[in-house]
Formats: sequence, structure tokens, C-alpha cells
Amino acid sequence: EEEKPENNIEDGDSKQVLADNKTSEVDTKSEDGENSVKKSDRPIAVHANVESDEEKGVLELVLTWEYFLLVLWFSVEVVPLQYYVATIGFQMERKGDTGRNTNLYAIIYAASAVFAPLTGKIADVAGLGVGQAIGTILTSASLFVLASDWSLDAHVSGIAFYGIGRMVVFGMFFTNVGKRFGYIHFGTLAGLGLFISAVISLLQYP
Repeated sequence: EEEKPENNIEDGDSKQVLADNKTSEVDTKSEDGENSVKKSDRPIAVHANVESDEEKGVLELVLTWEYFLLVLWFSVEVVPLQYYVATIGFQMERKGDTGRNTNLYAIIYAASAVFAPLTGKIADVAGLGVGQAIGTILTSASLFVLASDWSLDAHVSGIAFYGIGRMVVFGMFFTNVGKRFGYIHFGTLAGLGLFISAVISLLQYP
């Protein structure tokens, strides 16, 4: 009798090979009607929750607590941000600004986009919750500085916090919608969130 070749792959190596060649099993129907298992070359989905959310209807996603809390956080952040961007000139003028800080606001606000890749990387590595916390802290710090009686030079730092924080808040909102609920209903969910926050933003008017 011929001897079977010995398997020289150690247990650790075989486990690594299996881990590197993950396949998903899909139930299929054979010609006789019996269930059979067929292996697919596609890797096993890592974000199973996103795939299950994508299968849900848009109304079912809107009525989830997760979407409600996300829109609530976004709306709470947007109300003071919208109020300040609409009254920047008047507020700086009341503090004695002759136009310098108002002009700096436009420049710094546009230049804050430079930090977008960095904040996005932080959200990828540390998680969306950390990204949201950074946006919340920056916007809170900016409003604290800009509402204070500090010098106009100190207000420049508040303007910088405002520009970066606003960018992070909007970025984290759209990223949350895509990662948590998938992209099949992304436009509807993002647009509805913006609409709701816009309606709540009317609270800034007395």
C-alpha cells in the first residue's frame, strides 16, 4: 500500500491559512429540491449590522432610537452654530471690532477644511463616538470664548475652534448615517436629518 503524504502544516499555520481564506456558505436549492450548501468566494461580511439595516425600509430606519438620537445631537449642535454664523458681524462690532475679526472669520472658516483628513482619520481609528465628542468639545469651546469679554485677539482662537468644530459636526453626522444605516437610503436619511435640524434651528429667532 502506498503511504499517504504527511501533512507538514502545523496547527498554527493551518489556522492562519483558514483565517486568510474565509468563505461564506450560501444555502442553495439543488435540482431535486433538497437544500445543499455551496461555498462562495466572497469574504464573510464584517459589518453584518449595516447589511441588515440596509435591508430595512427607510421608515423603519427613521423610527429607530439610533437615528433619533443622532438627529437630536446634530440639531442641538446646529442651533447655536447657525445663530452665531448669522450674527458674527454684529457680535464682533459690539465688542469693538472694526472689521478685522469678521474678515478673519471668513478666512479661518474656509481654511478649517485643511483639518478634515485628520479628523476623519481620528474617527476611523478611534470610532465615530470619539469624532462626535471632538466636534462637540470644539464647538462648545468656541461658543464659550466668543461669548466672553476677552480681548479681540483671544476671540481669534474661538473663531478657529468654531470653524473646525462646525466642520467636524457636519462630517460626523453624514458619516454616521452611512456607517450605521448603510447607503441604500443615505440620501433620504441625511436629507431628513438636515430638514429636521433646520426646523429646530428656527428656535434661534425670538
